[in-house]
Amino acid sequence: MTKNIIKLIREGFSSLFNNLIVLLPFLFQSVLVVLIISFGLFLFLKMFNVTFLDLVLGKISQEQLQELFVSALPSSAMSFKIFFIFLVTFLASLLVSSYFVPGAIGMMYSFFKSNKKPTLKDMHNYGKKFFWRYFFLVLIIDIFFFIVAFLAFLPVLFSSSSPWSLILFMIIFIILVIFYLFFILAPFILIVKDCFVFQAIKKSFSLTKSNFWVFLGLAALYILLSGLIQTIPYAGSILSAFVINPAINFSFVLFSVERSG
Repeated sequence: MTKNIIKLIREGFSSLFNNLIVLLPFLFQSVLVVLIISFGLFLFLKMFNVTFLDLVLGKISQEQLQELFVSALPSSAMSFKIFFIFLVTFLASLLVSSYFVPGAIGMMYSFFKSNKKPTLKDMHNYGKKFFWRYFFLVLIIDIFFFIVAFLAFLPVLFSSSSPWSLILFMIIFIILVIFYLFFILAPFILIVKDCFVFQAIKKSFSLTKSNFWVFLGLAALYILLSGLIQTIPYAGSILSAFVINPAINFSFVLFSVERSG
């Protein structure tokens, strides 16, 4: 088991360093998503007559902004505007990701399949081909997981504040994290197997179940490595986003190719 995990991690990093062009879709996605979120935040702050400059200069504190937000919730009109801004920001970010993420995964799969360096043409072809399938796959998983998480945490929300509530919260959180593991491979299987959305979800569940401890160990080691890297001042988050994350994707593509049959 250990040998398989180490091999997958080693292959993930070596494949990344031999194909640095794969970093481009991650870079494009990150820039566009940051711009979208920034615009959404701008619209949100504008509702309260607050600007980014006010926050930077400390003219209004996060506590004051939080108070404004809470006071606005009883108003149905304000609640609708806040929900609308959040929804549009989420969907716009997902639309951007639905092109670049399948494009990046496709570039990785193309490398393993042909043993040739991938190109931006591969990114475009895979991004265009799997755009809507990836969009609906992520949307379905996110909605499903949100509903499950909400229902799971209901007992905690209505329980009295006690040590047992905290223990219950931690138990539910760990169960949800393990539950989410079964869906992580769905986007990779979608591209590797060129299948439909629900087939990708089903195959992801089956593949994770039959290789649970290997996949859990692989995911845990990458999470640990990412956490250690992020402790590096200033550069930690960048290294995690543009080294660890792409390497993880390479490992997951290889895992899906080798073990999905």
